[in-house]
Amino acid sequence: MAQPHKIALEGIATKITTGLPGATPRIKYTGMKLLQRIAEKRAMACYRDDSQSPFLIVENIPPTILQDFDHIYGDKGPKITANLPEGVLILETMVWKPHEIAARGLESIIKEEIDKMGLRDDIDDCGSARAESNGHAKEPDGSFVLDSHDWPILTVEAGLSEKRSKLAIDARWWLGIEGSETELVITIKINRRTPNITFHRWEKHYPEDQRALRSSRLLGVIMEEVTATRLDGVTHPVESKPIQTSMTSLSRMLHYGGFVKRSGKDRTFKIVKERDTWKRSNCINKV
Repeated sequence: MAQPHKIALEGIATKITTGLPGATPRIKYTGMKLLQRIAEKRAMACYRDDSQSPFLIVENIPPTILQDFDHIYGDKGPKITANLPEGVLILETMVWKPHEIAARGLESIIKEEIDKMGLRDDIDDCGSARAESNGHAKEPDGSFVLDSHDWPILTVEAGLSEKRSKLAIDARWWLGIEGSETELVITIKINRRTPNITFHRWEKHYPEDQRALRSSRLLGVIMEEVTATRLDGVTHPVESKPIQTSMTSLSRMLHYGGFVKRSGKDRTFKIVKERDTWKRSNCINKV
């Protein structure tokens, strides 16, 4: 059996700029109003030229940047990732249409599966709601949260212009940042040149030696890879490559919230493994 792709979670918060497009601008923070104007100019540049990076790296941010950001933008601003201890903020000034279609399409599939399991009242779709932990903050492309919890148990991250290494850092952030309750991340890498879409299902890897858990030496693991290719206007059959036999299931995740015990259900939550689900998804054709 192939070994899973394991990546240690230590130091993930310090690598938030990894995998961004090479031409991503890097600026010093001098005020929120000016930052807003620069972000708007960056978005306009991307609309005119889709080879431009939609990201903006901001350094020397103040400790109050999240409050200042929300004061200006409310809940309508660019997606952000922040590392306050190191004074770094990343803005995603715009989202390309294929990126949005893929993320929303996958969210729709996940919601269908949740409904089929009768868990609509137990799991909330929280979209790109921000998660914060000890000076670190991030907004996903999609997220699902156990009822009465604040932290997502499942997140979705999509990427078009960024590299796969950026999506890997995103997945590792959700799985390994202090205080995280995330048990599963699905990343979507869109390649318009090939063209294909690659889905990775990431989980925490729990070593058999339980002492390793107490030392927080967890590993981010790609449990499965799914690729869909579109050629000459035809979407070719989805190829699914299990990387390791896994206990991945919503029931396993829900044990953390106690829902399985209450509902008496123990049903496997298959997202990436369900090839028919991907085949009937319009998001692959539209992207």
